[in-house]
Amino acid sequence: MAIYELKLMKKKEIVDGKEQFEYNTRKLEFVSIKVTRDALKVKAELEKMANEKEPDEVAMLDKQIEFIADVFQVSSDDIWEGLDAATGALKIKNIFEQILGVEELEKEEEKKWRK
Repeated sequence: MAIYELKLMKKKEIVDGKEQFEYNTRKLEFVSIKVTRDALKVKAELEKMANEKEPDEVAMLDKQIEFIADVFQVSSDDIWEGLDAATGALKIKNIFEQILGVEELEKEEEKKWRK
């Protein structure tokens, strides 16, 4: 069974001239089908926003982060401040797709093509 994980930086301090971080990791071993249904609604909203003449990428990321924050029962600010700028958006996207079951669907499609 899939484990959904969100690792957020909680605290940063400098010890002996080196940065040290403390993390808060949230794990979920179960996500209900209702959460997947809600994710499908968010996905539809995101697709609508993406098809606008000038898509608002900030609003789209906000939407995903709000959803993930609800699922993991953390605040949006915890996510904004706890994820690295270089990889944070990708992590959110991956968790969102995992909840949607995209990974499992891709595996099923791959099996069909192999036959």
